[in-house]
Amino acid sequence: QRQAACCRSLDSMSRCGRVAGLASVAVALLAVLLGLGAGGHLGGFSPLAELAEALASLSGSPFLLGTLPILVRPADRAVAFSVADIPSLKGKTAVVTGANIGLGFHTALELARKGAKVVITCRSQAKCDTAAALINKAAAGAGGRAVPMVAELGSLASTLSFTQTLLAAHDKLHIIVLNAGIPGPAPQEFTEDGLDKAFQVNHLSHFLMYKRLEPALKRGAADGLVRVAVVSSAMAYAARTVPLSLDVLHDPAHYGADRFYAYTKMMNILFAGEVDHRLGSDGIANAAHPGGVASGIWRKEEDKLRGLLPAVMADRIAIPFLHQVEASLMWSSADGALTQLALATVVEEGGRMFHPIFRQVELNAVAANRTLARELWAFSERVLAEKGY
Repeated sequence: QRQAACCRSLDSMSRCGRVAGLASVAVALLAVLLGLGAGGHLGGFSPLAELAEALASLSGSPFLLGTLPILVRPADRAVAFSVADIPSLKGKTAVVTGANIGLGFHTALELARKGAKVVITCRSQAKCDTAAALINKAAAGAGGRAVPMVAELGSLASTLSFTQTLLAAHDKLHIIVLNAGIPGPAPQEFTEDGLDKAFQVNHLSHFLMYKRLEPALKRGAADGLVRVAVVSSAMAYAARTVPLSLDVLHDPAHYGADRFYAYTKMMNILFAGEVDHRLGSDGIANAAHPGGVASGIWRKEEDKLRGLLPAVMADRIAIPFLHQVEASLMWSSADGALTQLALATVVEEGGRMFHPIFRQVELNAVAANRTLARELWAFSERVLAEKGY
C-alpha cells in the first residue's frame, strides 16, 4: 500500500513538474518577445520579478524565484553576494565535486583565488588535470591551488577510493561543495552497482562521500565553522514525496526522467538539512538552486528538433532561437556559482534553501519534513550496507 501511494504521489509530482516547467518557459518566451534588457542580456525586469513572487505566493512554491536573471529585481542583484564578499581562505581545505566545467569549475576557481587548497573531482583524470591547471594559473599568487582527483559517482567503489585517497593526504577539511549531478536519463539507466543512475549520482554517492569525510570535516571545525553546500534544483519542488524503496526506484513502470530528477533534487535538500542537524555546533549545511545556467543545455535537444521539423527550419530558425534564448536569458556559470559560493564561505545559519543570488526561500512541507530526512538517511545507509559499503 505504501508503495502504491508513493507511486500515485510520483504521478502527481510529474504533472506538477510539467506545469512548473511550462510556466518557466512561458515567462522566458515572454521576456524574449518583449525584447527586454540592454546589451543583449535581460538583467532583471522588475514587473516579471514581481510576477514570479506573486506566483510563488499563490502556489506556495518558489520555483521561479531567481531561476532566471529576468526574475530578479535589479535592486536585489545590486546587494547580492559577489566574489568580493568571500573572505580569505588561506589554510582552508575544500572539496568540490564535478569541478572540471560549469558551476563546479567556477566554484573551485574562486575558492582557490581566495587562498584555499581545493580538491576537485571529475570523472576523468585528464579533464581534472586540465581544469586544475587553469585554476592554478588563475590563482597564482593567491596561495590557493587545485588538487585533481578522480571520483566517478556512478561507481560506489570509485567514490570510496576517492575518499580513501583524500583522507590519506588531508587530516582536516573545512568546506565541502557537493556540486556534481546529472539529469534523469531517458530511458532509465543503471550503474555498475545495479542502482538507478540518477539516484546514485545525484544522491547516494554523495551520501557515501560525505559519511566518509565527515570526521575530517569535524576536525576542521577546530579552525572555525565548517560548511557544506549541496547543489539541488528548483525542480525539487515538483516532488510531493521521496520514494524510499528500491522497488519503486527500479520499477520501469513508474520511471520518468523528469520525475526521478525531481525527487533526487528533493533528496539533496533533505540530505543537507540532516547534515546540518548532525554537524551541530561544528558547522552548517545548506542547499542551493543555481538557477537556469547557460551551459549548453539545448545542445542535446537539437537532434530532437531536427526530427520534428524540416531541416532548414530546425537549423536556421528553431535551433538558433533556442541558443539565443539560452545566451540572453540564463545565468552564466560564473553567476550561477555565486549562491553555492556564499553557502560555502559566508552563510552563518544552516538547514535552509537558497535561490540566485544568495536568496533564502521557504522550504515547502516535503523539504522541511525532518522525519522524512531521517528516514532518507536511514534508507541510504541500508542501501549502502546491502551493496557492501
